[in-house]
Amino acid sequence: MSLIRRMLKEKVVYWPPAGVDRFGKQTYGVPVELKARWEDKEVEVLNEDGEKTLAKGRVFVESDVVKRGVLFHGTLIEVEDQVSPFNNKDTDGSPLVHRIIGFDSTPNLRITEYVRIAYIT
Repeated sequence: MSLIRRMLKEKVVYWPPAGVDRFGKQTYGVPVELKARWEDKEVEVLNEDGEKTLAKGRVFVESDVVKRGVLFHGTLIEVEDQVSPFNNKDTDGSPLVHRIIGFDSTPNLRITEYVRIAYIT
C-alpha cells in the first residue's frame, strides 16, 4: 500500500456543485463519502480572480473534487441534511460544512497515483 493511500485514514462527505436555482443560489448534487486526511492549517492559495486568499484548512482526498463544492468532516451517516449541506449546523448554529475554494492534483513520479488537496474556507 502506498504512502498516499495510507495517509487517508479519515472520512469526509463531499457535495459537488450542481448549478444554481432560479434565485441564483448554488445547488448541490448527491453527497458521497470519501477517504481523506483533514488538516486545520491556514494556507495561502489563489482564488478564482488570481488573488491570494487564506484557506482555513486543507483536505487530502482520494478522488478529484471541484471548487464551489462542499466538504463535511465526518461520515455520511453523521449528516442530518443530505440535500442542503449548509443546513447541517453545530450546537452553536455555525455550519459544519466548508466550501472548497481551491483544488490541486499532483501525480507521483511514476504517474500511478495522485495527491489531491482541497483548500477550504
